[in-house]
Amino acid sequence: MGFNEFKELWAVLNGWRQHFISFDSDRSGTVDPQELQKALTTMGFRLNPQTVNSIAKRYSTNGKITFDDYIACCVKLRALTDSFRRRDTSQQGMVNFSYDDVSLSKLIAISHMKVLASRTGKANQEESATRLLKGKLLQK
Repeated sequence: MGFNEFKELWAVLNGWRQHFISFDSDRSGTVDPQELQKALTTMGFRLNPQTVNSIAKRYSTNGKITFDDYIACCVKLRALTDSFRRRDTSQQGMVNFSYDDVSLSKLIAISHMKVLASRTGKANQEESATRLLKGKLLQK
């Protein structure tokens, strides 16, 4: 990583730190699921409370998310969203995966599919994504 790349990364991390701090209402150095919901919403993620709770369980300790885990969560959400958008060429909020795409090394967790469905505003398709993935995994 060159100096300019480092400066850009540092600026992004500082922005995320300020964002994190602005939602840490009790100044504990952590955010709870409700604070996480607000933070992610302002970042453009339209996630339902169940999805946020699933994310919070994955990234929290005792129901609290530290800044490091918040960064990991944001990076994962951004990567999943970018990957989803690349495959959603018609911008319908739906993508198809072949069996090869869902190999053990690339397994996409059903909870991540739910996050993506919620992120694209297609929360009503979460159950369909779950059924589709379960069916595809069980058929092979």
